[in-house]
Amino acid sequence: MNKEDLSRKMAAHTPGFSGADIANVCNEAALIAARDLNTSIHKQHFEQAIERVVAGMRHNETYMRHSVTYNCHI
Repeated sequence: MNKEDLSRKMAAHTPGFSGADIANVCNEAALIAARDLNTSIHKQHFEQAIERVVAGMRHNETYMRHSVTYNCHI
């Protein structure tokens, strides 16, 4: 897959992501590929990385919501 196709696919799968979120996806994809001892990053690595980053964003959102709620009740 060339860079142009990859960037289009990433944009379609990551609506609303900031540049930093997309950078996190790329870094996570590289880590996943390295763990699997691959010499290059493939589409499947990006797909797994998107899932991990989205899950992390949801976790942080839940944490922040509980944290703000807690602070408001003090």
